[in-house]
Amino acid sequence: MSSLTDRENQRKKQMKKYYDSHRSQILKQKRKHYQDNIEEYKKRRKENYQKNREKILEEKKKEYKDHKSRYHNYSKKYYQENRAYYLQKARKDREENGEHINKLRRERQSKIKEEVYRHYGNGKIMCVCCGESNIKFLTLDHIHNDGKQHRSGKSFRLAVWAKKNNYPSTLQVMCMNCNWARSKESDKICPHKKFKSTE
Repeated sequence: MSSLTDRENQRKKQMKKYYDSHRSQILKQKRKHYQDNIEEYKKRRKENYQKNREKILEEKKKEYKDHKSRYHNYSKKYYQENRAYYLQKARKDREENGEHINKLRRERQSKIKEEVYRHYGNGKIMCVCCGESNIKFLTLDHIHNDGKQHRSGKSFRLAVWAKKNNYPSTLQVMCMNCNWARSKESDKICPHKKFKSTE
């Protein structure tokens, strides 16, 4: 048994020595073989992915989770080093597919808006004051009337920001009328609530 292990170790050393001394030649042959059989390689990769899809995705998720900061740092560094290329590519994509890109962005933003409004409405999409439920008439309202300070020097969509920041409790859903009317009142109370309290 010992002699067999020794032979295996000796063989590995010989293979490593041969590879180190012929590395460039071996890599060149491998690249040529890949280029000559690229369709076959693609087919095998696709078949392997389909066969082991769940396992592969789970391994990728685990790897990303374990090395999240390293991936972020690498991506940031790579983008900075190739920023000009990515900006040029983005301009070209927008020129060729601008309408499609805008459509996808609108759909994504609408989906996020609906998700955020449902969260603040406990599953319902409606104004907390008057009950308006048409999403086209609704907006996010700053409960403490600090929207101006919050937006100062920033450019973002509030619904997207709310989702990314774990739905802060300082926001609520209101219709445009209630939101605007509340901002004009000295006590920052919507007229709807004032009228209800006097009835």
